[in-house]
Amino acid sequence: MEDSTPQFPEFPGGEPLFSVRTGSRGIVVVTGNDRIAFLTRIMSGDLPEAPGAARTALLGPRGNLVAAGIATVTSEAVLLECERIREEALAAALDRYRIADDVEISLAERGDFEVVCTDAAALPGRPEPDPQGRVVETGVGFVRRDFRPWPAKTAVHVGLRTGRVSFQDLIAGGGESREASPEQQEYLRILAGEPRWGAELDERSLPLQSGLSAHVRLGRGCYIGQEYVARQAHRGRIPRLLRRLEFDEEFVPRAESVVLFGTGPAGRVTSAAGRPTGWRGPAGLALAVVSADVPAGASVRILRGPTARLVEI
Repeated sequence: MEDSTPQFPEFPGGEPLFSVRTGSRGIVVVTGNDRIAFLTRIMSGDLPEAPGAARTALLGPRGNLVAAGIATVTSEAVLLECERIREEALAAALDRYRIADDVEISLAERGDFEVVCTDAAALPGRPEPDPQGRVVETGVGFVRRDFRPWPAKTAVHVGLRTGRVSFQDLIAGGGESREASPEQQEYLRILAGEPRWGAELDERSLPLQSGLSAHVRLGRGCYIGQEYVARQAHRGRIPRLLRRLEFDEEFVPRAESVVLFGTGPAGRVTSAAGRPTGWRGPAGLALAVVSADVPAGASVRILRGPTARLVEI
């Protein structure tokens, strides 16, 4: 079977660190004595022992997506990191489910993020000192070993106090880093198979067909929408899946481009990016919602465009 694990792109010059600063993420802060029990009952992921992090999501009563992200458990709070465009909706939905629980829900006053990836020498499969989800608190935020399929850390400032600490001071190992351009960030996002609200995700999205299987726990306990997720999983029939398309030639399809398999349409493109100058890897990448009947590794074609490899996320 072909190995579909994304290979981390090789950057020119062999820099030890590569950074992605983002203002697109927000944080919902949950405090109070019942915060762990409340979020375990409401949200779809398993929260770790403090400190730690796990992928999770808030679903609607019919299993549709409200928001997906990462829950970071610290000594004083649970910080729910999600796309900034969804932070208010997530906070409002959580507040509706709070009844007699000793919890407080608020938006972080400020959150600054920097994802720092190691270079091409540290490919998936090499030993890492920190497991995914491990969290180190800093007093002004935290550093998390991230969930990307290559070694990466995320440094987060939350509610900055006087005396700003630099990101490099927060990152174990230190070193200089180069900041990614928006085009490079999009290439990395698609390579990692990370769906984005407004492109791959909306309020009708179901986690098992949207690249969010790791955000839900199956066969354990109850949470909002769990019955519908379990029904879809145990039925064994998920009609459409989010997949990655890899092009050997330089080609960036437009969103909504038709994906063809055999003699007919099989799906549609949701996002795409070209390979940044000087990088190695597929010349073009795309995320697409494709029929589950199309096997991983298959050769597909874009309508009035070239062929591509279909890769599982």
